[in-house]
Amino acid sequence: MTPNPYAPVGKCIYCDSPIYDEERPKQKLGDEHIVALSLGGTMILPEASCAKCEKIINKVETNLTRGMFLPARTQLLYPTRNKKQRPKHLPLDIDSGGGLLTKQIPIEDYPGMLVVLCFNPPLALLNITPTDTPLTGRVAVATLPNFGDNLNKHPRRTVTWKMGGDAPTYGRMLAKIAHAYTVAEVGYGRFKPVLLDIILNQPPLYMTHYVGGEIGDPPPASMERIEISHTIEDLYDGRKLVLVKIRLFADRQGMPTYLVVSGEIF
Repeated sequence: MTPNPYAPVGKCIYCDSPIYDEERPKQKLGDEHIVALSLGGTMILPEASCAKCEKIINKVETNLTRGMFLPARTQLLYPTRNKKQRPKHLPLDIDSGGGLLTKQIPIEDYPGMLVVLCFNPPLALLNITPTDTPLTGRVAVATLPNFGDNLNKHPRRTVTWKMGGDAPTYGRMLAKIAHAYTVAEVGYGRFKPVLLDIILNQPPLYMTHYVGGEIGDPPPASMERIEISHTIEDLYDGRKLVLVKIRLFADRQGMPTYLVVSGEIF
């Protein structure tokens, strides 16, 4: 087992609280998965989140991991804390000519797709004044194993997949990943964070200013499930921004790279 490279933080990286729970002040802060375990994340930042912030973040991640990412996570056997809760069926809306009917399809017969969102580059890289413009995205799709064969098992005129998720929730998840990764790599208190309002949903969010993605064709599929790195971007006014690059489901062809500005170096 590879040793965890990150030392305990000792404060919540989202609200600066030194305790996990006000009612149990001696309890250690929670360990923070930089990328959710259910998405294959293995990097852990020890003693880095309080109960209140954990609850907010878990709600965002659960919305996606049990929604638009559920078919991929299930069919590709991504990690889960409780294997008994791994679904054995998934819903599919099928119209065979007599109207739309929702059917529960066994996992082994489900024509699964991985659907993710793509975004324009974050506007902070242009060094312009932030505006609270809503985050909107395009869609990238990858089919899962046996997609064609499984689809042909269901006589139909049309098929509709129940995906769930939305761009703001997706953006908040990316912001959390980028912030936690920056704390781990740059250091707690060694940069000015800009993503906390997005993560904790405290408007104005300025999401399009800080959260975005690369334009153009995505890179080839990787040997890794997750790719994450950071660079320091120099602006013409002398400021230095931390830019985090994130690629989820990187081992599937067609998955985009996200660009998230996580803070400013002092």
